[in-house]
Amino acid sequence: MSAANASRDDRVGVRGRPAIATVLSGAHRFLVPPVRTLNAWLRALTSLTHHFQYKLEGFLRPSAEWFDHEIDVHWQWVAKQRSTFLERGVLNTLAMVPGAEILELCCGDGFNAHRFYAGHGAHVLAVDHNDSALRHARRHHSRTNVEYRQCDLRSEFPQGPFDNVVWDSAIHHFSASEATAILTSAQAQLRPGGVLSGYTVIEPHTEYAYTRMRFSSPEELAALLEGVFAHVAVFETPDALRRNLYFFASDTPEALPFAPGVSPRTPQ
Repeated sequence: MSAANASRDDRVGVRGRPAIATVLSGAHRFLVPPVRTLNAWLRALTSLTHHFQYKLEGFLRPSAEWFDHEIDVHWQWVAKQRSTFLERGVLNTLAMVPGAEILELCCGDGFNAHRFYAGHGAHVLAVDHNDSALRHARRHHSRTNVEYRQCDLRSEFPQGPFDNVVWDSAIHHFSASEATAILTSAQAQLRPGGVLSGYTVIEPHTEYAYTRMRFSSPEELAALLEGVFAHVAVFETPDALRRNLYFFASDTPEALPFAPGVSPRTPQ
């Protein structure tokens, strides 16, 4: 038996003694409820302050190139029940294996690199051309295995090889020709069996200053990806405000976490 296991068994044994169990139970009734109440107040306060941040940023800069996704955690998830930001992170990790070398394109505030990809990859290289976003990412979403680097994908592409390339909520920031060139570079830097994954949207009634390419259907997105990759999976999840499109592409069909093709709804 290891020293750690022995120590744990000793603690369990001590807690099982009737006198100590009574003391611990009383301490729990006395200490835990006020701590829970305090944290509930703090969550309400941080929800309020993040809502204020959301309104302030939207008023001062209606079309922002990057977004602080802690607003999603502390306000939108609570007040609006909007969890797409979690959906994006979770679905991208389905294509990742432990110890992967991961490249994230257009990482923005670094939220996903920190909260999702760092836990799966041995190393995450997260790139963006926006210096303000990278400063924010380094300050608020740093991890020992995450490297943030400034990079303009239209003129340079990080050298791999990588097991995963993630392009989340940014493919529409580029023209079709630029996107094709970036996809081609991503394919070249993926290891055999590597996967490109990501997310984009269909928002027909939204004017976003950084939109350079609009998709009208999942099939249109799939056609762009199929111009570079041999096997592509695209599906859509329901949303009251927009159409969320998720994509996976690889030259190895077994590497895809979902069956190739286009599905109009969440895979079952």
